[in-house]
Amino acid sequence: MPDFIGNWEFWIGLEDTDPIDDTLSFQLLNVGKTSSGQTGQQVLALRHYPDHLQIGISWDTFISQNTTATVITRFGKNQAREARWYLSSERTVTFLPENEQADFLKNLLQVSSLTARLTTAEGNTITVTFDVFGLSKAFDDLRERGVVFV
Repeated sequence: MPDFIGNWEFWIGLEDTDPIDDTLSFQLLNVGKTSSGQTGQQVLALRHYPDHLQIGISWDTFISQNTTATVITRFGKNQAREARWYLSSERTVTFLPENEQADFLKNLLQVSSLTARLTTAEGNTITVTFDVFGLSKAFDDLRERGVVFV
């Protein structure tokens, strides 16, 4: 069970220890705000494992039978971008490809919000906005513990 390690504006920090080898992993979670009329709770998760990072959005709904989904993101007021994200085995979470993570995090640190949009196989469009204030402070505090996201 992950332990709470901090709260930075809109971010919640968790730490988890692997019971087999005692390696630590860290998560920063941010609950988004959806457009009116949409249900569910979307969560942006930044996960730091000893050997890799993982960036994902839990959409709280079935997305598709496919292995990827198109996610449109907009950092602050910058131009929106469309990219293919991988789907979790449950098909409810999208994961950013590893080769795009560094740029994603750098962009996230320069803005106050991230908006993401996805259309499910059933044709339901979900738009969510994450307030990302506090991320820089969270990264600084975790860096003091030897955890480097960017």
